[in-house]
Amino acid sequence: MALLASTSAALIDAPASRAATALDEIHLSADIHTRFPADGGAVLVVGDDDIILYDTALGEAEATAFLGAIDRSDVDAYHAADACGGALFSLSATAEIGGTLLRPVDVFGTTGVKFLDGIAEGIADGVDLDAVTRDPGTCDLVVSFDVTVLLDGQVFRPDDLVRFSGGAFSLFRAGPGSGNLDAAHVLDTGAVLASFAAPVPDLGTAFADQDVVEQASPGSPWEVAFQPAAIDTSWAGADTDALYVVRAPIPGDLRWSRADIDVLEGQGSVDLVIDRVGPNEGPVSVSWTTVDGTATSGIDFGGASGSAAFSDGQASGTVPITLFDDGVVDGDKTFFVDLVQASNGAQVIHPSRITVRIRDDEDFLFADGFES
Repeated sequence: MALLASTSAALIDAPASRAATALDEIHLSADIHTRFPADGGAVLVVGDDDIILYDTALGEAEATAFLGAIDRSDVDAYHAADACGGALFSLSATAEIGGTLLRPVDVFGTTGVKFLDGIAEGIADGVDLDAVTRDPGTCDLVVSFDVTVLLDGQVFRPDDLVRFSGGAFSLFRAGPGSGNLDAAHVLDTGAVLASFAAPVPDLGTAFADQDVVEQASPGSPWEVAFQPAAIDTSWAGADTDALYVVRAPIPGDLRWSRADIDVLEGQGSVDLVIDRVGPNEGPVSVSWTTVDGTATSGIDFGGASGSAAFSDGQASGTVPITLFDDGVVDGDKTFFVDLVQASNGAQVIHPSRITVRIRDDEDFLFADGFES
């Protein structure tokens, strides 16, 4: 694995992800040589058999030739090493790697070992694998073909994603009905990121053939996720042949565990519970503040504001509120605590306000009318 070049300079005008999934890293390969800004105003030229890694947080890029220089061929599909196994590749033309002859219908690793022998599995010679990814839930291979093919009694179009498992092919996700997938990556959230060989009217959104688009779930709208031409104009004439992404942590949503709670004024304090709903990846915090109702801060309760912090994986937290016992029969009173704003992409959802009802314990004590 030869590291060709890297840059520590921030990429100019790098676009943020506009799709539902925030991306930490985007790995791309183009069908032509492309340029990236480099440190000190230099230009990083990246070949068609290189994989470019763009860090969205740092705004930095590096290029790696995992397979070395491939004569008369380039990387046509790529999936980085992950929890399911090593990196996967497919080529645009037949080449020899590690003593193995590899055709465009094959999927193989960095040493040339085949994970899918296309000819042996009944794929016609001359068909290209345009996209290679994995199903994160099963680690099954997921591919796309450059033409319509008939395999295991099923017809697969060039816009379909096809599962290969147990020596058989089956439909993983149907495409939009037209177009040709050039690259794809299936996320563990169920979303699919892809690049198409040309704009597809059925997607319902305008995009170029080098752009990365995302579909959050089957049948949902496609959105533009990343536009490499906004980094460097050399991408305007390029196709994105290979794609892999590392998504950002999904922080989840924050809300009170209940909308109201009853407390006794003599109990001294109450811990109010905040729930972190959905994925709870990465650290987040949420600010909160008390609001007077019929109860008055400083007299009936300790008015305050603050922030509740959640560590990676933490699903709940508490906000402590002090209660004051005034020793007077003055009836029940209420105050509120609002969740105001969350950090790191988390959202505050309903119920964002909790009503705290202070039960007057003196009123309770004299309720039977016998005490003086």
